[in-house]
Amino acid sequence: MTVQPAGNRTGSHSTIQSGEDLSGQQSVRHERGKTSAVILRCLVVCLGVIWGLQISLAKIAGEDVGATSAGLLLMHIFLATVFAAFQITKGQWFVPSQREIGFYAVSAVLVNIAPLWLELTIAPHMSAGLLTLISCMSPIMTVVFVLFLRAEHITWQRVLGVLVGVAAVVVVLVPKASIGDAEFGWTMLAFVLPALMAAYGVFMKQAWPRGRTPLQVSTCILIAGTVMLFPIHFATSALPLEEMRSQYASIPLLMLAISIGFEFYLFALLIRLGGAVIASCADYVAVLAGLGWGFILFGERPDTGLWLAVGLCFMALWLICRQREAIR
Repeated sequence: MTVQPAGNRTGSHSTIQSGEDLSGQQSVRHERGKTSAVILRCLVVCLGVIWGLQISLAKIAGEDVGATSAGLLLMHIFLATVFAAFQITKGQWFVPSQREIGFYAVSAVLVNIAPLWLELTIAPHMSAGLLTLISCMSPIMTVVFVLFLRAEHITWQRVLGVLVGVAAVVVVLVPKASIGDAEFGWTMLAFVLPALMAAYGVFMKQAWPRGRTPLQVSTCILIAGTVMLFPIHFATSALPLEEMRSQYASIPLLMLAISIGFEFYLFALLIRLGGAVIASCADYVAVLAGLGWGFILFGERPDTGLWLAVGLCFMALWLICRQREAIR
């Protein structure tokens, strides 16, 4: 029998131990990866549920106080205060440059002021499920903007996604137009919502301030919206302070503002942890959540046409988001 030298035995033992350590590290990384994937999926579901709920809350708030400059200003003051306090605690406070101020002002109009005003105006006249479906079509419209501007590479898969999305729009609009449904005009106006979000997405990608975090950008957009709404409200309202005081205690308005705050935070968190592709998956959840909240809060029952539009919208989102993931 050959006796192995002590040095070789020590080397073999070290090799075995190193192999076990490496295997253990790989196992730990695998478990962490699985945990991170679960967390991301939970965040996507939470964001989708909040998006779906937001439309129903806009419907309730629109019926309660309407789409007024006072309501918009109060929500912006609340959100800007919360986000600014959070930013200060994170040590991320800064003074924006003149160029950044222009970006925040345009963003405030595209992503906050105009969409919120439209939601509060339109929601009382439409089913919550249908409005949620339409508002979740922003990825489809984003591709339309990109195709026209030639900002990214054009692929047949993206074109197919847009065409399927157009089919979903046709399924929604044609029946309402043919029977003269009173909801038809509001439905047409609702498509401005995803168009605004798509325009903001393209604008944000081109003009995002260098070196700024999502929290910093979100806070400055809310502050810019607040600053812009102050003169608008005091110039258009006969009794500006009285109107603000009368809407200050509106519970639906407060709940809508809180849902927007959670949406801002979760969206920024998902962008940071998983990227834009993962965050866009919340649109799938939001469509179903919007239908669910519409049934729970208003007793809405989607018809066959709406379910068909939902299926087509899912297919369009899948084609577009899958293409983005491949490019990424």
